[in-house]
This record gives sequence, structure tokens and C-alpha cells, in this order.
Amino acid sequence: MGFGAVLGQSRNAGSTPTTSTGKRTTRFSIGTSTNGWTANDCDYLCDGTDDQVEINAAIQALPSGGGEIVILDGTYNIGATIDISIDNVALSGNGSNTVLVRQWDAYSGGGATFRFPLIYCDSKCEIINLTINGNNYFNFDNYGIYINLYKAKCKIEDCFLVNNYCGIYIGGTTSQSSITPCYFYIMNNYFANNREDIEATFDTINGKILNNFFDHNLLGTNIKSSSIILNAGGSSSGLYNPHYIIISNNEFIDGGIYSNCNYIIFSNNIFTEIDGNAIQINGQYSNIGYYGYNNIIIGNIIIAKDAQTILGGISLNNSSQYNLVTNNQLINGATIRNNGTNNTINNNITTP
Repeated sequence: MGFGAVLGQSRNAGSTPTTSTGKRTTRFSIGTSTNGWTANDCDYLCDGTDDQVEINAAIQALPSGGGEIVILDGTYNIGATIDISIDNVALSGNGSNTVLVRQWDAYSGGGATFRFPLIYCDSKCEIINLTINGNNYFNFDNYGIYINLYKAKCKIEDCFLVNNYCGIYIGGTTSQSSITPCYFYIMNNYFANNREDIEATFDTINGKILNNFFDHNLLGTNIKSSSIILNAGGSSSGLYNPHYIIISNNEFIDGGIYSNCNYIIFSNNIFTEIDGNAIQINGQYSNIGYYGYNNIIIGNIIIAKDAQTILGGISLNNSSQYNLVTNNQLINGATIRNNGTNNTINNNITTP
């Protein structure tokens, strides 16, 4: 039995996962009988029904210092949230061969502060090399991965996020008098057939979105439901709320970025088949701060879908100010629109 620890018996037999009395391990393996794995192959054995039970049991069985959960090849049917609530957990699989499929459709009517993700990250954790399949349940609350921005420090890498309402959501609520900023790293992932790919709603945050591939966001020209949506907000009272996010070296096919945040760097991204704005900055002023300020848009390539496209390029809207737009290349009719003030736009190249 792998790593001498825990074996979850089939729930079809009427039993639940149990823990051995041996020493605790920092690595558990999970397999599913639907893919031919047996109790001799892994520490936890799923049976194709509510497979989150075994996965959650394995996470909770790790020592307080965390550890690794390896999900072996197969399709795992997930009927409720996988909850990563202890620090230093790495949840990993074998890419397109390890598929977690949502099997429930949740909708709160917009009133819930906690959504219904397939995976919930409430700690310092890593999610690596998994396929997160939302099964085309496109109700508002059906997220692939939810990062609690007030507690989590999370890396999501080399995953496939498909068929979700939102692939990765970064948000949360807190009653704490002070907020510890979230740190997130979203790198080398593939997004396809999601209503939204990444959405973040936050106060102060730090993160990187690097080297991802965004393939045809489902909502197309609706820029506020585009590939990446960054919404400032929350309870900070200071002006010019900082966000410090780098969005770089990503490729977008028929998708874009909407942001009303500050201190974001958009660099060296490639946008093709664009029939809406590739990058849109919306500015505003409210009693809790200024938004849409001090961003840098540099070195991006934007190719409009056709020269007749009404929108297609970079747009600085409303009260956006003090943004720098430089050294971008706009092709096939893509343009820069500046409806803000005090923005600097220079050294961009527009070609037919």
C-alpha cells in the first residue's frame, strides 16, 4: 500500500475513508476504480461517485505542516467542494489525464458571500497539473477554483480550466480589522470554453498572471465578462488603492482584459482575432479611492479580427488617469482610444 498511510474504501460498500494508526505521511496518492486503480495502488481509492470525499479526507489527514496529494490518472466526479484549508498543500495530477469533473449545479441568487467552487483555496497552497472541468454548468456561482484573497497565498500552474462559469475567481469577505494581502501566481495554464477565465475583486493584492493561453472566451465582445476581469473595491479607505499585478507573456484568442485597478503592468501579451477591446481601463473616483490610475501597458501585440471592427485595441475610459501606453503594436485596424486625462501615449505602432 503506497506510502503506508490511508485507504478510503468504496462508498458503494457503505463505508467511509479511515486512517491507519501508523506514522503520518506528507504524501498521499489517490486513484479511482473507474480507471482500473485498486486499493493496492494508492492510499485512497475513489469509485466515481462523490470523489471529493476521498480527496478531502486525504487533505485533512496530512500533518499540520502540509504535504502533497497526488491524484492519479482518471476521471473523478466531484459532487461538492474540495477544501484546501491547511497550509503548504500541493494538489497535483497528470495534466489532461487527471480530470476533476463538476457534478452539481449551484446558484445562490447572487446573495452568497461564499460561492460554490470545485476547489476552494483558503491557505498557502499549490494546484498543479490538473484538469478542472466545470461540465458546462454556467450558473454564476460555479467556479473552477476560488482563492480567498484575505487568507490564501496560492500558485496555480500547468492546469487546464475548461467549461466553467469562471475558471479562477479571486475574492472574499472578511470581518477582520486588518487585511493580509493575498499573493497569487497563475502560470502556464490553458483556459477554454469558460464564461470568464479569471476574475478578481479586491482591495490590496499582489500577483502574477504569466504565460497562460486563453482560447475563445464565451462572452466575446462583452469586455466586462472577458478573459481577465480585475475589479477594484472592498473596504480600503486610502486613495490610489495599490494592486501590483503583472499580466505578462499571455496569449489571447478572441479575449481581452477589463480592469479598473491601479499599478497593473500589462506587458508582452499577444491578442488575436479581437472583436472587442483587448485591454480596457475604466477609471472612477469614489469615497474609498481612485481607480484606473498609474497602469503601464507596454509591448503588447493586438491584432483585430478584421479592419471593420468598431472596437479593437486599447481603451482608456472615463476617469482613468496617469496611465502609460507605450511600444505596443496594433494591427489590422486595432486602435488606441484615450477618453481619460493625464495619460501618456507614445511610441506605439499602428499597421494595416
